[in-house]
Amino acid sequence: VPNVVNNIRRILNDFNLETHPDFAYAWINERITFAKREAIAKDTTNTTTTTKLPPTLETENNITPEIKGVEGIAEDPTYRIGKLDAAHRQPLRISPDASLSEAITIMFRNNYSQLPVMTSEREVKGVISWKSISKNLTLKNNCCSVRDCMEKHVVIVESDISLFSVINLIDEQDFVLVKDAERKISGIVTVADIGQTFHQLARPFLLLSEIENHIRGIIDGKFLREELAEVRNPGDESREINDVFDLTFGEYVILLEKPERWHKIGLNIDRATFVKDLKDVNQIRNDVMHFDPDGISPDDLINLQKTSRFLQQLRDITKK
Repeated sequence: VPNVVNNIRRILNDFNLETHPDFAYAWINERITFAKREAIAKDTTNTTTTTKLPPTLETENNITPEIKGVEGIAEDPTYRIGKLDAAHRQPLRISPDASLSEAITIMFRNNYSQLPVMTSEREVKGVISWKSISKNLTLKNNCCSVRDCMEKHVVIVESDISLFSVINLIDEQDFVLVKDAERKISGIVTVADIGQTFHQLARPFLLLSEIENHIRGIIDGKFLREELAEVRNPGDESREINDVFDLTFGEYVILLEKPERWHKIGLNIDRATFVKDLKDVNQIRNDVMHFDPDGISPDDLINLQKTSRFLQQLRDITKK
């Protein structure tokens, strides 16, 4: 909730403290640390840093340099990869000396496309995948162990990096590994996880669009232009109202609140209940349009689904 976040920030500022990572954008179960601002502060002329691995490791393992996130920007509203559950589900890993059959069994059993090849929770040696296995078998390479069939190129990102800055990378590589503040590999984010995330984020927008279209369909042709203009926001007199498409959702609610207008739409349902549902949807709509990175609550999503389905049924009935 924005006002709660602001109150916490105010208290932290009073004591010249901040958290790492920033408490407002950290995953719900992620550990945060408190420190004096001077202790965490970085060079503000370059807030994004990249650290290359030691030359020997980079040459030996061909691991992409870890991509650093942004530090020290308390008010940055960026949707971070650490917001995804997948970034905090510790992936199954396998040793480079394990047999190829063991890797295949684990991937097959868990319906995984790849497995990180690691020697510890911090040491990544590569990745083995169906793609890398088929590639090596096609080339008739001798594949007995994971080491023989793994790809050494791996992308590792910090949990506070912008999700949108690595989407193309995930699309190219099929996945990225995510590390936490303790430099441990905390999760793996795949193309499927990105698709699921965008589905969750887009669903409320699509449902709201459906609801608005249903409402317009119910209202359209039932009112004169002058009647529509009567419900226009008094503070927006310059906006021209010619038809229902020129009204805001809140103005739909105002239009249908009065009994003398309600009877014009010809629906034999309870006006007060219908209008209350629209008011609830309008409040959810306001929350969605302000784009909270955490999304709307499950109850709000169910409410939108019920309302959209109900309006669809009303339109189907009126068309008969």
